[in-house]
Amino acid sequence: MEEEFHPFIAAGEALPGRKMIIGTFPIHSLTLPETDHKAAVQLANGDVNIFYGSHRSQFRNWYQTYVDQGVNILDPGSLWDSWANNGIAISDVIVSAFRNGGANDNGLEVTGWNLGLANIIEERIDKIICTSKSQAGAMGWLIQHILIPHGFVLDPIASSHLQKNIVGQIEGADYPNNSIAKVFTIGNKRVELIAIPSPGSAFRQLHQYGFDKEIHNNAAYLNKYLAIVFEWFLV
Repeated sequence: MEEEFHPFIAAGEALPGRKMIIGTFPIHSLTLPETDHKAAVQLANGDVNIFYGSHRSQFRNWYQTYVDQGVNILDPGSLWDSWANNGIAISDVIVSAFRNGGANDNGLEVTGWNLGLANIIEERIDKIICTSKSQAGAMGWLIQHILIPHGFVLDPIASSHLQKNIVGQIEGADYPNNSIAKVFTIGNKRVELIAIPSPGSAFRQLHQYGFDKEIHNNAAYLNKYLAIVFEWFLV
């Protein structure tokens, strides 16, 4: 076990714009400190040295499909330029951690939460896509460890309306009990959060996003859900 550090936080948060994508923590091969072993794993797996750079992550493909079809998802420079041109900042909720085996977030022993993210959100971010919604995931950790301690207050009525605006566009969708949408306020500031399925295992928890296996095709449902969320995000 060694303590790992996030290599992209500062660059991602420095991107201009009022929209942000927030995840958890990079895979082991992409974290600091750099080692020969990590470099070999990156090369063998085809990992890309950027946010969501894991060869297992579908996020870069989704971004290409729903935001910028011209981006080269294997080229970090192309992705950084696209995010900047589209006014999208990007960050994670964890800055440092130990990894207790495996790649899942529940194997992380967090040593540093990204507490400075709260100030950035308060100053300039209006819309956030969280790349998972579990309590031990991007949305849950963002709320528990960053927003609420900073003074953000949940607006349950606005959150319910936002969820209906998203899920209600899909025929036959079930409204999740653990909402995919949250609205928070701090003073006169309002920020909207919507979760998407984890890019590393999108179909595993799709029922948490309104999917009904009796009436929906899982791939078609995922594509429709993502299209709606990214359309909301980009407006």
